[in-house]
Amino acid sequence: AEHLIDLGTFVAYARARPSKRQDESEGREFSSRLVAQFGKLSVCLAAVLGKTSVDEEVMARVSRVALDTARGRTLEILRHLAGAEEGGATTDGASIAANITVERGRVFLRFLRAVGAVESSKKLGQMRWKLSRRMATLWRKVVG
Repeated sequence: AEHLIDLGTFVAYARARPSKRQDESEGREFSSRLVAQFGKLSVCLAAVLGKTSVDEEVMARVSRVALDTARGRTLEILRHLAGAEEGGATTDGASIAANITVERGRVFLRFLRAVGAVESSKKLGQMRWKLSRRMATLWRKVVG
């Protein structure tokens, strides 16, 4: 059950997108809905595979489904930050990793900071980005 909560929370962050219009509120979806969906998927998958309970094989498949639903620019930015050195990544580096312009990357990173997925600091006059402690923990648990 704890792994389902981690999956749901991770996917909610990874699927979050900055608003294209200024009048929309920015945020991430409720992870409880995703947790419930992943729970149903695990039970149904166990039944389809002829298992009497949810085991490691079932959870591995559910995890793959979760990562597949999380694919996109946000996940690519998070992946880049997860692999960055201790000082963090630059806006340019994160933008290139997500295949977006630096200006769009700046918008994404500010949004991710607002929802608590990343943190920023200024080093030698340049903005550096890294995963928040919560996101870094989720990354290790979900992605590895």
